[in-house]
Amino acid sequence: MVLYAASRKGQDLGLTPASSKTMMRYPKLDIADRNSIDDFARTIQKDHTNVDVLINNAGTNLDMEYSPANVKTTLDTNYRGTLNTFIPMLRKNGRIVNVSSTGSSLGGYSKEIQDRFRNPEMTLPDLDQMMNEYQEAANSGTESQHGWKSQAYGVTKAAMNAMTAILARQNPGLIINACCPGWVYDALSWNPNVVLTRDTLVILIWEILWEDRQKHLPMGPRSQYVLDSGR
Repeated sequence: MVLYAASRKGQDLGLTPASSKTMMRYPKLDIADRNSIDDFARTIQKDHTNVDVLINNAGTNLDMEYSPANVKTTLDTNYRGTLNTFIPMLRKNGRIVNVSSTGSSLGGYSKEIQDRFRNPEMTLPDLDQMMNEYQEAANSGTESQHGWKSQAYGVTKAAMNAMTAILARQNPGLIINACCPGWVYDALSWNPNVVLTRDTLVILIWEILWEDRQKHLPMGPRSQYVLDSGR
């Protein structure tokens, strides 16, 4: 087995595989850069026949310095960069785990925006249009007038949940879910008043990836959003 832990710097993250048969690789990947994504995809295609699991864990939160430029960066990183580049490479019954957030809550949006996010027939072009509309509203400072919150992180995580549902519906041969792992000790954990843990992400990813074995089902759950509390 080969595990890829990608980052913008491509540095050794010091991860220790559970098995001596597992190889770790640390490629460069800037999820907000289309060329970087394509280069990484070509590397995977060259070295491997199929991909078993894709975990979209990259993210940024720049809302402490909210601006049109930071809205675009957040959209490019948290939403646009996590789209379906790797779906053709996934094996049958392959899995995608999108790391979401409680910030994805639809509270605070207008009913129209909430209904659009919840539309069970939404397509990726529909969702792209929503995100373009949000970016335009941010550019003009009219988010509230158009039913949006001035919180790019929350908007993009709501979009990630909607994208998860769309991709799961469009790819019935794959197992595609989203999870909120809770507070994890990383660079985004800027709040000193919360208890951080490195274990929640591991637990939640394990839960999503292996629930089918626990229930003796041929495939796991699809289009689910799982919180760190198990809800």
